[in-house]
Amino acid sequence: TDVPLAVAARTGAVVEAADAGTLFPRWAHLRETLDALGACAFVALPLRARGGTGDDAPLGAVAVLFDRPASLDADARALLDAVGQLTAQALERSRLLDAEQ
Repeated sequence: TDVPLAVAARTGAVVEAADAGTLFPRWAHLRETLDALGACAFVALPLRARGGTGDDAPLGAVAVLFDRPASLDADARALLDAVGQLTAQALERSRLLDAEQ
């Protein structure tokens, strides 16, 4: 499926569209949905739990939507990467806890 979350989860790559000029040429089929959400930029982050099993395959993905153009600098990218990693670790720990019970 050609949607940002699926691409991020499948490939493990961050999918980013900083403004309408980069957003709609590739994701034109999402225009109505993104307009309804008030989003004009987004980042889709793969959720990757590092360590533990040694498997670095994404567990899924999470999207961050912006209501204005958003060009991310290195600090913002590092913050979003950390949020993605911590979210993936929490999901993996929850899965392991469920497997033990």
